[in-house]
Amino acid sequence: MALSSTLPSRKPQDRADADLTRGRVPTNPRDALGKAERFAELSEQAPDDGFESVIHGAYFAMFHAARAALLAVQGAASTKHDQVAASFARMSAKQDLREPASVLAKARDLHARAHHGTRDLTGQGQALRAQMRPFLALCARLVEERTRA
Repeated sequence: MALSSTLPSRKPQDRADADLTRGRVPTNPRDALGKAERFAELSEQAPDDGFESVIHGAYFAMFHAARAALLAVQGAASTKHDQVAASFARMSAKQDLREPASVLAKARDLHARAHHGTRDLTGQGQALRAQMRPFLALCARLVEERTRA
């Protein structure tokens, strides 16, 4: 029996639900910050020894905060993680903010290690979570400075 014949058929309303997870990232800096905040809360609510949840929540919070800053400063931001990291690093260098780009790069690396590895990363997850709020605050400041009416 073919695998496709064992899967349930997709109903029209299922396609609408799928659109929410495919290509639907915020294009407004404030909306992107809202998404960052939701991921930050997930990271903060995770138990310390639940390092995958801590790391993934913190990384995605930082990713969406970086996108928000890019949207505010440059008017556009990729949805691809490597491109966001590279664009954020360039933007940070222009504004003499090298440390935030380094924090995002380390968060991305840790996210990949937690996702693909089996090693206990509890300590690294706690350290990343401690860096998350200052990173979000910096990105929120950049958004606020650029979007004031």
